[in-house]
Amino acid sequence: MPISAQDFFRQIMRRDEPMPLTATDHFNVGAINVMLNIARSRVQRHEGNPQPYYKAAGLHLDMLRKGKSKAIWGELVRVHCGLGVSRAYELVRLAGGMPLAGLRAEAAARKARQRHGRKGARTKSQKD
Repeated sequence: MPISAQDFFRQIMRRDEPMPLTATDHFNVGAINVMLNIARSRVQRHEGNPQPYYKAAGLHLDMLRKGKSKAIWGELVRVHCGLGVSRAYELVRLAGGMPLAGLRAEAAARKARQRHGRKGARTKSQKD
């Protein structure tokens, strides 16, 4: 008897071992990890531009995402690549043509809005 997708996902989430990879997924995960390691080493040693490696990692993340639900893709990214889902989406956007400076500017603006929102947040008693 076939099980529902929801039951299948629950079984996956209960497992201790990571989700098994297909051959294509294995290739993409390996390429993502290599590209990110090269980019990180370039940043740490102040050697050259890491953007092409981030872009290549984003392309492989996009290929890894094809045909998968958000939950399964998120698990693959977290478990096998060691990335958060939001960072993975940033890399996919970078691969789609968004410049690295643009991503950094958006992140800085978002963090500034969050900081401003916390400082300026009024309590319930202050609103009245």
